[in-house]
Amino acid sequence: MSGNRKTREFVIVRELQTEVGDSLSLATMRTDVMRLTKLSAFSKVEIVPRLEDEGVVYRITVGETAPVIPTLLPGYSEENGWYIGPMVSTPNWFGRAVLASVYAQWGGITKYSFSANNPWISVAHRQLSLSGGTTYQKREDKIRESQEITSIAGSRATFYPGRNRIFNVGLGFQYLGTKSDKPGVTLSPSNRDDLLQCEMLFRANSVEDPLDPRRGWVGGIQERRTGGFLGGDGDSWRTQIDLTRYQPLSARSTLAIGGVLADQTGTVGKDIPVYLQYSLGGSNSIRGYSRTDLGKVLYGKNQFLGTVEYSYRIMSPRQIQLFGLSFLSFRVGMNVVGFVDHGVAWTDRDELSMDRSRTGYGVGLHLMVPGIDRIRLDLGFSQDGDVVLHLGTRAKFDAQR
Repeated sequence: MSGNRKTREFVIVRELQTEVGDSLSLATMRTDVMRLTKLSAFSKVEIVPRLEDEGVVYRITVGETAPVIPTLLPGYSEENGWYIGPMVSTPNWFGRAVLASVYAQWGGITKYSFSANNPWISVAHRQLSLSGGTTYQKREDKIRESQEITSIAGSRATFYPGRNRIFNVGLGFQYLGTKSDKPGVTLSPSNRDDLLQCEMLFRANSVEDPLDPRRGWVGGIQERRTGGFLGGDGDSWRTQIDLTRYQPLSARSTLAIGGVLADQTGTVGKDIPVYLQYSLGGSNSIRGYSRTDLGKVLYGKNQFLGTVEYSYRIMSPRQIQLFGLSFLSFRVGMNVVGFVDHGVAWTDRDELSMDRSRTGYGVGLHLMVPGIDRIRLDLGFSQDGDVVLHLGTRAKFDAQR
């Protein structure tokens, strides 16, 4: 191994399916590259086998991502406008590939957040991932014409039963506290809700590169319980199913097709607070529509969203070194995309109809960056003739879940 100046050797070894004494398999070698690439700690991974004596030397060379990545994190919503602030992330905390980030944003929204993810804690020779974080947010809710303060704290444990780590099972717990200055927004007459939530997830992910997925499936089922036997306000179940397929069309182009379906039990205003309804429109929903406008007429406790994206890589993900310094190394890329979004939200069954659904389409420029995943600048057109410029972070298929 070479290039792992900060990363501990066992972090690399535990990702390898190739073992000493095995016959060399090119398919297994590609899997090893894929698993190491998925770690945020590395901006470059190369494995070169070399014949030596009566065996093969398995030479692994990595380029480490910068130990600390400072950046400005912009945000924009149709409701609250622009907000921006500093973000600092470390992709390789303690040399163990632990990803941690902290940021603050001001403007249309005031937000403070911290999160951390430990990708591997060994349990019976299998992988257990632990993540957690907390967020404080203050904003104006223009759909309900109120001021809202939200506090979130949660953690999740994810277990990977197989060596290939395609399938995983997760268990999470979250506290969601919401204050409003307008009566009727919260379930509690005190204008403050304290929601306790637990969830179980079953997910599968076979894509090779999470920063630039080109082939594979991503999907899962999530069951979330709010209140009830957990205590606090609210009393509902939410079932969410999502599925996305990435299919390469050429060396530079990819077609992605996916959707998400969410269904909640309970009565809005009694078991489900109105702010946990789905209000459609915006960068993570149906692009081409403003959430402030469409969300006032197309909303409900259930939703379906479908998205088709064609992406063309104008800059393949590559290692960039600032000022030629290896410790200032990043992996970045850029795509141009064309997209179509379609969706509907409903509460009663008679609201589930094509007449209420909406479609948006457009083009965008997506920048792939470490720590944020990607920054999306999309120009959307609605079926009603509206034109909206959207700014979002994370891949659309992940952000809409």
